[in-house]
Amino acid sequence: MVGEKANIQIEKVTAVTADGPKTLYNVEAIDAETGQTLSKTTLDDPLAADYLAEHLNKLHNDHGLDEEGEIPESPVPDADAAPTADPDTPLEAPPSSSAAPGQTPATGGTESGISPSESPPYQPGATAKPPKPGTTSASSALSKKARDLCGMAKDRKTEFLRLTEEQLAEQKINGVFGNKRVQSKPKRKKADSEVIAGEGVDNNAFIVIGNDRTGKLHEGYGGKGHTQCDSIDLVAGMGGPCPQEVEKVKTTLASGEEIEVERPKDGNPNFFIDAARIYISQKTDVDKNFGLGEFGPSGNKEAPRDPKKIGKYGAKSAVVAKADNIRIIARESLQIVTGTDKKNSQGGIVRGKSGIEIVAMNKYEELQPMVLGDNLIELLEHIVDKIDDLTKINNGYAKYQMKFNQAVTHHTHISPFFGIPTLPSEIVIKGGLKCDLEQTMKTEMSSLKQLTNLAGLKMNYLIDSGEKFINSRLNKCN
Repeated sequence: MVGEKANIQIEKVTAVTADGPKTLYNVEAIDAETGQTLSKTTLDDPLAADYLAEHLNKLHNDHGLDEEGEIPESPVPDADAAPTADPDTPLEAPPSSSAAPGQTPATGGTESGISPSESPPYQPGATAKPPKPGTTSASSALSKKARDLCGMAKDRKTEFLRLTEEQLAEQKINGVFGNKRVQSKPKRKKADSEVIAGEGVDNNAFIVIGNDRTGKLHEGYGGKGHTQCDSIDLVAGMGGPCPQEVEKVKTTLASGEEIEVERPKDGNPNFFIDAARIYISQKTDVDKNFGLGEFGPSGNKEAPRDPKKIGKYGAKSAVVAKADNIRIIARESLQIVTGTDKKNSQGGIVRGKSGIEIVAMNKYEELQPMVLGDNLIELLEHIVDKIDDLTKINNGYAKYQMKFNQAVTHHTHISPFFGIPTLPSEIVIKGGLKCDLEQTMKTEMSSLKQLTNLAGLKMNYLIDSGEKFINSRLNKCN
């Protein structure tokens, strides 16, 4: 079918309805750029054909298919020539959305109910579009091709690139509709004490049951011969962005000529490069192995450890989840709890108090204690009440001063002439009246405003019904 050559599939389904059996035609087309599925279901065979013709016509107009509706076969890159887009450099953003020779169309998941007008057109050989000039994005510098052959053996890569999309679909290795994919599939160097309990058919993912191992065979408590250091290592994406399934070595021919050849490469776990991991160990040095705190790139490994933290660092059981993004989701409540047992996994008594630390950017030196909201509110209420009391004291003092000022303004003296009282001083009267007026208009009004503002502050910040209540209404700590 022409549609298969363009990653389009038509499925005929018979459904039982109230009017009897009906034949449905489900048309699906994979968008190579986004991995979305363009789908349409119709009762009419001609409509399915029309949808297919419309989609292929768009491919003809936009991407230059041949007269039969086939995707032109990509030329096989010369092994000695520099390819336009080197598949071994996946972290470099492509110069444009057009396909380079030797590149293959993207594949992806399905998402039904999307009309052709709602999704970007199908683009054979397309890669992820580069970011627009002037834009910044955390992932823009790490854009990767939908089919990334980085790290794959040269003979496998060459053989894969020779195949057309039709041939990939016939061999069911194009990854579309759940078919197998072709990608770099490195081997994990297996210790005698390990069992690889799970490994995908075409996946770079492993479930390994063994002993504590942080890298090569001699690293970790398992490599040192310790007992009771059993571990389970779940890893997806061993080797990171460019997992190597082969390594290049030099060999000398009988003629004496030295050449470079590829040979299979066994990989070791790497807690810093591997893409995503859940690591469970009965005994391990968790902070050291994952480069946390003082063991990180900026940490001072020679600095003396805090005596309060002795016992937290190593030779204990640990569960670690590490990836680019981690989500912890609870439909109801979520609790992070410490200090549940009297003894640790090694049988020792837990004497210290271990809390919960939330560390951003691995900057342990900037850690500060959390604040208990209820205690903070109690303290702030005491402080606000004291400020309130000081405001009232100041206002009372102003009133006492006004009474004294009034007494001074009416003060007279006895003259030496027949003991006749003198007249009040005009300067004192004017000064007293002005002082009383200013104290009434400024000091008393300011005190009243201060008391009102303090009451409003308590209402807004320190009471549960306040608009800016300082405590979280959902999250708590101790």
